Amino acid sequence: MKQVSRVIISSGERVLLGKRSRGVESGKLSILGGKIDENENPEQAAHREILEETGLFLSTITFFIVDYFNGWESHYFTASVEDEVMPSLTEHDEVRFFSREELKMMKDEVAFNHYLILEQYFRSLS
Repeated sequence: MKQVSRVIISSGERVLLGKRSRGVESGKLSILGGKIDENENPEQAAHREILEETGLFLSTITFFIVDYFNGWESHYFTASVEDEVMPSLTEHDEVRFFSREELKMMKDEVAFNHYLILEQYFRSLS
């Protein structure tokens, strides 16, 4: 089974998502992250992928859930940032913060099952 690590990065009650520039679900919003390399654990992959995709170094990430979708085992972590920093664009056409309300109106624009994962995340904050 293929494995991926993703990080839900939040600032207050908003989450950072990227618009996919290529591959499956191109043009849709997704939680940032990517494939786990050989000899790498999910947490190491999460740190590496976020640094590669955004230029952000996250000093602390917290395990959230493991999810299985379309033959992928996805490890989700959470992290928060003080300000809504705008990271560099390397693998996405756009990267920005979204509120839960915005995502509810745009759920068809969210890739894979990420809308459901984000709803689970927002419920965990309550």
